[in-house]
Amino acid sequence: DSSVKMQMISDRPLGVFLSGGIDSSSILYFASKHSQSRVKTFSVGFDIPGEGEKFNADFNLARKTAEFFNADHHELFVSGKDVLENIEEAAYHMDEPISNHTQVVTMLLSKYAAKEVTVVLGGDGGDEIFGGYDRYRKSKIISAFQKLPAPVRKILSPLSEKLEMRGARRYLSFMAQKEENLKTAIKPGLLNYEKVENFFNERYFSGGNKDYENNFMLTDFKTWLADESLMRTDKMSMAHGLEERVPFLDRELIELGYSIPSKYKVCFFK
Repeated sequence: DSSVKMQMISDRPLGVFLSGGIDSSSILYFASKHSQSRVKTFSVGFDIPGEGEKFNADFNLARKTAEFFNADHHELFVSGKDVLENIEEAAYHMDEPISNHTQVVTMLLSKYAAKEVTVVLGGDGGDEIFGGYDRYRKSKIISAFQKLPAPVRKILSPLSEKLEMRGARRYLSFMAQKEENLKTAIKPGLLNYEKVENFFNERYFSGGNKDYENNFMLTDFKTWLADESLMRTDKMSMAHGLEERVPFLDRELIELGYSIPSKYKVCFFK
């Protein structure tokens, strides 16, 4: 509440990127609470013939959420043709080889929102702090498996090689591209998975943190969030002069989030 209130301070028009998820929906709730007028919200849907319903579940939920909070809601539909026509511009503004299929979509939504506002609030960081990604749930299952008696583990281990993975190896099994995929774009001599694993073990998994899932989230926070997620959203929004602010990444909120044991944040079942 206090983070959203503080980050709403602006002498320019402000809105919210609304995805339909709990992170941005929470931000909209508090923004509505502190706004003197209807909050402008912006969502993106996909114009895919015959499959729109499949890919627009979050988009439809965002529409209902905006209606519930009486927001001034704006919707943008993106087609395959739109992506094809704008992918070079997105690559230009990224300025470095960070590949994510949402780059063009984020850029087009930012361009659309910039017609109405200069500042937007986004839900970045909520998943990494409060355990929102499904990979944390799967890791929790692995952690529980590794506490089973050795004879039981021996019987079940053939079900998946991930079940016995620990430290950086488990983390990279979720987050790293497979070597055979990278060989199509990178010279084999430049690929050294052992060196990558050693780097992550020394940097992020050598502290003896017994709460593996919280450590998983913190590693995502220091790597994936900073070097991919925030880098992408910042560059794609600023490509059209739009400033995105991230209330979940308030320092006090971060410290609170990582002080909460993962057992209160990550469930075994969806």
